[in-house]
Amino acid sequence: MSESDLTRPILVIGLGNTLRGDDALGRLAAERLRQRVDPQRVAVIDLISPTPELAAEIAGADLVVFLDASIIGPVRQVVVQRLKAQDNDESLMHQCQPASLVRLAEE
Repeated sequence: MSESDLTRPILVIGLGNTLRGDDALGRLAAERLRQRVDPQRVAVIDLISPTPELAAEIAGADLVVFLDASIIGPVRQVVVQRLKAQDNDESLMHQCQPASLVRLAEE
């Protein structure tokens, strides 16, 4: 992504592994969304898993939406969950949880 992407008001991050069936849901949804939104207002990223480097892009967005498959909750239903920033040692690893990224972005 370019530096101009960091100031877009909405950031959508689709997560998942396309080699693992339904785990690809977040990435596939992000690809479809990318075709339907105004790229000047919405930045769409699709990744296998979140990494600490995303914190800078999250910090530059007014709204961040993570799209990901989950084994928790009702089957075949969309669940919206508000994330709260978390301190977590995962921020020192190659990948981390979305709530950890939100915490890094706030620092």
